[in-house]
Amino acid sequence: MFNCRFCFDNPLQLTSIGAIKSDAFDCSNRCIVRNFMKTLLFIIILLLGHNVFGQFQIDPKVRHEFDSLFNQQPNDIQKKRYIKSFDDGFALLLSFKEDTLNIQDFKYIVLDTSIKIVAIDENGNELPYTPKDTTKYNQWLSCKATFIKDTLEIGTFFGLFSGLGFSVKIISDKTIGDFFEYVRRDSIYRYKLTDSKSSEIQVKARTENIVLSDMPKKLGDIFYGKATLVTEPFYRDDDQFKNGYIQNKYIITYLFTCKVTDREEK
Repeated sequence: MFNCRFCFDNPLQLTSIGAIKSDAFDCSNRCIVRNFMKTLLFIIILLLGHNVFGQFQIDPKVRHEFDSLFNQQPNDIQKKRYIKSFDDGFALLLSFKEDTLNIQDFKYIVLDTSIKIVAIDENGNELPYTPKDTTKYNQWLSCKATFIKDTLEIGTFFGLFSGLGFSVKIISDKTIGDFFEYVRRDSIYRYKLTDSKSSEIQVKARTENIVLSDMPKKLGDIFYGKATLVTEPFYRDDDQFKNGYIQNKYIITYLFTCKVTDREEK
């Protein structure tokens, strides 16, 4: 569903294999030792890089956790689970937290307290205050699971003309997270300040507390799960901040149920 982008924020510039070979032939024993140390450093960095991968666990009780929360939702939300656009899977957000990393740049707005916004009728008379709908529910999202060789990908999505999505890939006993957000027409996103602005952004996400009811094995298998993702920081245009942008990351926790709908053998 989403293509996961891998990058390691390590400032070290590693010597290429070709350069290492050249040095091995042309340099003295001291140079050979130095190249060996560089190669060792390269291996260490690769091993440390695996720390970006998370792990998951199997716990059948996660199905009960999903069902319990689902049964607390209003009837109109429960019905969405069984319409065609959600027949591949259904997810419920537990929390969606935004961590603003440049909050010190926020421009606080002083409101004019002499102005009052009210609802009026056709004669200009103020209408009585109507309480907002206080029905409690969890945001719902569509969910889809695909299985390609040894990789299970669980993608979750919400939106139409603008929206967001996130996915978890499970490869063997490792998990990889991914986050995607987009808007229609406007170019407001950047991964780095030096990047060109785009109407979409895709970043890695650290996976935490990934739990599956069981590991699906074939097309049509239905399973349940829970996940927490912590995205990489990125930039989005926002005039409420001094420099015209906000830098944030998301912490997302959700429950889901999916049916494996597409299995490809290569």
